[in-house]
Amino acid sequence: ATPTTIASAVSGAQASDVIKMGPGTYPSLPLRSGLRYRAFDAGEEGRAVKDVRGHLGQGFGVRVTDYMGGSYSGTTFEGIFFDAREQPSSRGINWALLTGTGDVGFIDCSFTDRPEDGGRRIGITPLGGSAPFDGLVIERCRFYRTGKFKDTHDHPLYLKRARNVRVVDSIFHDAGWFTLHLYPDCDDSRFERLVIWASGSAVAFSAENSGANPSAGITGASERNILSGSILGAGHGRPGGQSGGGGFLVESYAPSAGPRPAGNIVERCFLTRFGGTAQLVQPGISDRVALADVTLSDADPGFSDLVNGDFRLRAGAAALGFGPSYIQPQG
Repeated sequence: ATPTTIASAVSGAQASDVIKMGPGTYPSLPLRSGLRYRAFDAGEEGRAVKDVRGHLGQGFGVRVTDYMGGSYSGTTFEGIFFDAREQPSSRGINWALLTGTGDVGFIDCSFTDRPEDGGRRIGITPLGGSAPFDGLVIERCRFYRTGKFKDTHDHPLYLKRARNVRVVDSIFHDAGWFTLHLYPDCDDSRFERLVIWASGSAVAFSAENSGANPSAGITGASERNILSGSILGAGHGRPGGQSGGGGFLVESYAPSAGPRPAGNIVERCFLTRFGGTAQLVQPGISDRVALADVTLSDADPGFSDLVNGDFRLRAGAAALGFGPSYIQPQG
């Protein structure tokens, strides 16, 4: 399909068909459940994260500039650069509000959505309908410049009412405030081998933090989630004048009464204060988040070239062995 024929290609497709997208910019992308949208140049695993490719879509031949919200369960996107910067914030806060039953995947994709008009934007929000959204997979993807800079309400992944989310081998760079925002009800999800860098907080395991004002009627809490093998650092803390102190890379919030987060784990991760103002782990959350074999550091992790988006670790780097396999010297 091409940008001019994509609508007819999607209309004529059957469930489980692959829509092969030819080169170019797609100002609109018709969405249907059960399809696989695959860029013509997809296929190289890790190309969005392993060097400078993927940084603002470098090396990607298919660019989509449309909003992606709606109900399209059972759909996968592969090798696509999603670029919503030119979309005015007046279109709405949520770039991709997923309202179906679940089972959506993004593989080897690159994302940027910070509005050029300076407004707010939230990235992917799996909300579901009458039941939680079950099954979001993000593999080998890069998120850069997502959300309004230093706005505590903007996040690349707002896991509002999700189950069985899996995010692996991915990079989040200057990616909103609570990068992994498990608020208020995300359960049984895994986040493995990530880099979360130069954002606000890296992860928040939370419940609705105001019992009198539950978010969209969601009153659960985030439980049994695991973050492992990842590099977290350069958190920029909270903007001046906002409540909540300096900010932490690992946070958890809960009301004084009602459901509380439980059974969450951060394990085998490298947390560093280097490059930022945020502290490492919020005090007093051990009943909600357990730490296991976590390195707490002030060291430079040893990325090759942050300015140009090259997160490969140098030989002898402090964070060797953490983060995506594709940024390791042998990767």
